[in-house]
Parts: sequence; C-alpha cells; structure tokens
Amino acid sequence: MTLDVNKTRFEERLTRIDKGRQWAPEGVVTRDMYAKRAARAKTVKAHNPLANILYPVGILMALLAGLISVLAARYAQFHLLSDSVADMSSDLLLAGEFAMASCVGMVLRMAIAVQGKDKLMAQTVGVWAGIVGLHNLVHLAPDLFTTLFSPGWVASVMASAPFQSILFRGVVFAM
Repeated sequence: MTLDVNKTRFEERLTRIDKGRQWAPEGVVTRDMYAKRAARAKTVKAHNPLANILYPVGILMALLAGLISVLAARYAQFHLLSDSVADMSSDLLLAGEFAMASCVGMVLRMAIAVQGKDKLMAQTVGVWAGIVGLHNLVHLAPDLFTTLFSPGWVASVMASAPFQSILFRGVVFAM
C-alpha cells in the first residue's frame, strides 16, 4: 500500500516538473530524461568477436603479471635484504613475499591496464603459483637465475626443494 502512495506522489511530482510549476534541480530525472535513458538501454551493442579472443589473453597476461611480480619481489628481497632474510621464519618470509609481490603486481596491473575482478583473481593465483613454485623455474633455467641472483642462491634454492614440487611454508610437497 505504501508503494502505491509513493508511486502516485512521484508521478504527481513528475507532472508538476513537466508543467514547469516545480523547479527541477540538477540530477532529477524527468519524463523526457527517463524516456531517453530507456531508449538508450534498449539499443543492443554489436557483438565484438575480437573481445572473445582477447579475454583469455588478458587472463593469461594477469597470471604472468602475478608470476613476474613474485620474481621481482624475490629479486628485490635478495639484493636489498640478503643478510636479514636468513634470520626470518618461513611464515614471515611468506607474508613479506606475498605483500611485496602484491604491491609489485598492483604496479604491473596499472602499467598494462588490466581491469576486472576475474583478472585480479588470475593475478592473485599467479602470485601464489610463483610463491609456491618459482623454484621449479630455477631448476629449469639455472643459468638465467645465476645471472639474476647468484650461484649460491641458485644452489640453495635447488637444494631446498626438488624439481616438480610445491614449497609452502618451508614444507615440500612432491607432485
């Protein structure tokens, strides 16, 4: 019952605004504006087949941005905090690495203009995949990582976890 009363009052007010007897402040929707919005809403957007192709590419780019942000975070951690990292617990290292990789990931997200919740989720998955599985890349390309980090770092990473495994909080899970 209250809905009907409110609806009739609203209709009466719109009638007064249309007749010019009531001043319409900016932002008030009049009947003309209402009709224009309804007409705009009815127009159907043309189907863009390129968007279907670019969607998985955007997801893949967000996933790679997450992996790259972990690599950048570990690079910064190695070169800036190499002495103090050995004293930290694995939980503290995990939290710090996730925070640093997330910050780097946000910058990458802005740089490559990745938008959307689905791409943010893909980037977060990429960060977690990088945190728990970056040592597998070290096993695949030790020469590359030796140039980025140091031979001692590569040796310690290869000794800490075997190839095709997951390293989480200092515990190795074989796949």
